[in-house]
Amino acid sequence: MPPLAAFKEKSTTPQDQYLYISTPSTTSIDVTITPVGGTPVINTISNANPLEFNIGVGFGTQLFVDSDDTANKIVDKGFIVHASSPVYVSVRLNVSGNNSQAGQIVSKGIAGLGTVFRLGSFVNAPGLTDDLSSIVSVMASEDNTSIKFSNFKTGVIIHNNGPKNIVLNKGESYIMLLKTNLVSANEKGLIGVQVKANKPIVVNCGSFTGTNDPTGTNGRDIGVDQIVSIERTGTEYVFIKGSGVDMVERVLIVAHEDDTKVYKDNQQFVKTLNAGEFLTFDGTSYSGNDNLYVSTSKKVFAYQGIGGDDRTANQAMFFVPPLSCHTPKVIENLPFINKIGNREFNGVITLITEVGATVLINDSPITTSPKSIIGNTDFVTYIVSGLTGHVSVKSDRQVYVASYGMNGAATYGGYYSGFIFEPKIVFDIPDLNASGNCIPNVELSLFDNAFYETYQWFFDGEPIQGATSQKHTPSLAGYYRLEGGFDGCTENVFSENIPVSLCPNDLDGDGIADNVDVDIDNDGIFNTEESHGDFALDFSNVLTGSLAITAGPTLNYTGVIEVKNNTIMTPIIGGSTGVISSKVTSNDGNNLSEVSYTLNFDTPLNLQFEYVSNTVLLNDELDDQEYFILKVPADKTITVLDPDNQLLIDVNYDGVFDDNISEFSAFEIYFKLNSSSLIAGAGTFKFRSHSVSEITYTHINKSETRENIASFKISAMAVDRYTDSDMLSDAMDGDSDNDGCFDVVEAGFTDVNDDGYLGGIPIIVNAKGAVTSGVDGYVTPSPNYILLPTLVIDVQPAEFIDGCQEADTSVEVTVANADSYQWQKSTDGGTTWIDVVDDTLYSGTTTNKLRFTKLPLSVNLTKYRVKVIGAGNGCGLLSDQTTLTVAPYVTASFTTVGPICKGETIPALPTTSVEFMIGTWSPALDNTKTTTYTFSPVPGQCANPTNTTMTIVINPIIIPTFSAVPDICEGNALALLPLNSIEGITGTWLPALDNTKTTRYTFTPNVGQCVPPTKTELTIVVHP
Repeated sequence: MPPLAAFKEKSTTPQDQYLYISTPSTTSIDVTITPVGGTPVINTISNANPLEFNIGVGFGTQLFVDSDDTANKIVDKGFIVHASSPVYVSVRLNVSGNNSQAGQIVSKGIAGLGTVFRLGSFVNAPGLTDDLSSIVSVMASEDNTSIKFSNFKTGVIIHNNGPKNIVLNKGESYIMLLKTNLVSANEKGLIGVQVKANKPIVVNCGSFTGTNDPTGTNGRDIGVDQIVSIERTGTEYVFIKGSGVDMVERVLIVAHEDDTKVYKDNQQFVKTLNAGEFLTFDGTSYSGNDNLYVSTSKKVFAYQGIGGDDRTANQAMFFVPPLSCHTPKVIENLPFINKIGNREFNGVITLITEVGATVLINDSPITTSPKSIIGNTDFVTYIVSGLTGHVSVKSDRQVYVASYGMNGAATYGGYYSGFIFEPKIVFDIPDLNASGNCIPNVELSLFDNAFYETYQWFFDGEPIQGATSQKHTPSLAGYYRLEGGFDGCTENVFSENIPVSLCPNDLDGDGIADNVDVDIDNDGIFNTEESHGDFALDFSNVLTGSLAITAGPTLNYTGVIEVKNNTIMTPIIGGSTGVISSKVTSNDGNNLSEVSYTLNFDTPLNLQFEYVSNTVLLNDELDDQEYFILKVPADKTITVLDPDNQLLIDVNYDGVFDDNISEFSAFEIYFKLNSSSLIAGAGTFKFRSHSVSEITYTHINKSETRENIASFKISAMAVDRYTDSDMLSDAMDGDSDNDGCFDVVEAGFTDVNDDGYLGGIPIIVNAKGAVTSGVDGYVTPSPNYILLPTLVIDVQPAEFIDGCQEADTSVEVTVANADSYQWQKSTDGGTTWIDVVDDTLYSGTTTNKLRFTKLPLSVNLTKYRVKVIGAGNGCGLLSDQTTLTVAPYVTASFTTVGPICKGETIPALPTTSVEFMIGTWSPALDNTKTTTYTFSPVPGQCANPTNTTMTIVINPIIIPTFSAVPDICEGNALALLPLNSIEGITGTWLPALDNTKTTRYTFTPNVGQCVPPTKTELTIVVHP
């Protein structure tokens, strides 16, 4: 809301002033009111609770500027209002000491932003008093906005002799004030004036105060409103007559282009207007239904003056929207419709809608009858008076709503709907921990939640199935567009195509984009070292060229030049050192002039785009009358580095070039200079893109007065080198020569945790991507990291080694050209490895053959490998792994043999043990003496190294003897014969004892006793 100004006269002194803000939202929303140059104020409103914001009283408020301060840049007046949901915003004010004037300005919101406007005001008349004036007030939405005022009538005098061209920064304003009676040219001095800007601005214009009464009587009032740019005007308008007399009920039509034909009631030709010319229709032109239909052959600006009663002192003026199916069906709501502060007015609304529409006022059917329109049978009009409070209007078809109020001699009013604007896409980042408005972090949404009835998202020109809401989460890089529409409207409106990029690649995950990372794989070797180096491209022929790389490939490229509104015969000029210069003619004021240069490479390159170090062509230094676009394929990105804030960059693609962007990545970047000029050699900004096959440079000239020239340099940086055949460039390959050894190690640097990165964990890098947490690196590396491997293990170790407890075994490899060996072992399945050294278990640990002595069970399932050191392999070549299995030994057991009597046959000892172990016995069997025999297992049976033995006892042959038995007399008792011989031999005697006669008894030993086969006899003599 730009500020206002007036002359300090009694009838023009502003009194109480207010901002009125309402919303359709039934839930509370935040509204931020920012006084330009002041502190923002946040208020909470809802549909049921609109806001009346008291600005103040008099000239000293945030809204007003003293007339003596006009025609100068204003940096601390006016308001910027932003809300989280759609809102209606208007300014209302009472004017003059007796409140005989009143006014209202209805903000057009985003629709009010534009670049080309035609002004209107009351038409005024001769003989008016000093206090009447015409005003135009503009506010810039971006820095460095150039605004040009033109098409003034001859003789117009601007108060304070202000310039007709001005440059404003964001939020700054400029006011032109014309004293109406100063000269006759000033009466209508602003009507038809063109206001043109190079960036979007907001424009208020009208009379403060003025009159539509051509008789020049004392009737006057405030007639100021906010208008829209030419693209949002139209060719069909319906006007609804107010309550005033015919002379003040006046329609003003302002032409923007020559040969604009104006028609009344669709048939009656009225007049042909040229650019800046105007005509009016007074109250007599309205039909008996108090409406008027005006159509034109080209777009025009339409203003309507109305009256509040039959007095000419009661007037207002507002800007009128064209008929368009893009108008919403609901206006919810118009706040405090009959009030300006504590002062109450008679509240009136006028509305235009389609024939047959159902209309509700405050949710009740409208009580007045529709009125037809001569010349347009599709629409009808209504007037509803006597309204108070907050008013909602709902229709089942498009509806155009204006309100006005009258009290005594004061009237105010304005349209609240009908000014359509294109959808505007904004980037949201739902995850606050994510960085960058890029995929996958970004969500696209509709700016300010502007309301359409239908939505459709497009990707690269094609509709996205199911994407029909206000928000969309993109998954692919490319161009996105939003279509907004209304039911029954065949022509929808589209947003601009917005490029949405992938987040830049970061191979090593260090937070530095590959585009600008000087060590893309964090191995302590600069990319320039791990490549063919940096090269200037030869653009002597801008359409084709090549780059021959020493000890590398020849790279070829072609160029394509395209122009728009650019008549330069040679728009792109190149040089042998990578410099290109672009020339663009001045633009015609309607279409910008530009040239694009697209380079295609047959091999992806890492490109750098920078400002030239020396002047190449006359006047080729950068200035603020141009902007540029750099673009690569959508699956790639460009990163701009601007450490000294020399550039402005449009990071959201909203037309606003942002300040203080030190780094930004996207596949398409819009940029311009952040100053009026920059001499060659002073540029510190750079653009870099990694591994791209195409880049497009576009130069756009904004100047309408002079040609524009710019020179830049394009270089091929760290041209990819491929030492091995894995198609991964050395700069991105942790093992450039594919020999199994990380580059960081072969280069001679320290890799603490064997992960291929310099140093240990965590890795810390500087802003350029070089590792700072390592203890070395970034000096000339050993060439070993790019020596192709010649070390080969001809015979790998067996996958498994079978061993026996306490046995010996070995494992070996065959290598033709090894310098040294080191055997290693792993006891955790191959996760960690330690070197083995010679000891009681191992020998040959630094040879090709590892020997094991007396294997313990504790090394069962241990894995072994050998690291072979040889030329060109800085960390050695590792053999295949082998797994050692150790089986526990087995002790052979047998059934015991013996004892054996001397001379008896000893049975052959078994050659298979109870455990099925096979072997032999020694010494030979001997049945003459007790002997211990040893079992020797056949090798390979995991036998207990302590051999099994068996002792066979050989017992001697014993002849049993007994003591003699004395003779007995017949019949005397005979003692039993002993059953044990003197030698301990047991047995029995036969026959039975007989004490009647002399008998010979025979002793028979028990079985199992070593006795001779001869019998032992004993004779007992019995005497008669």
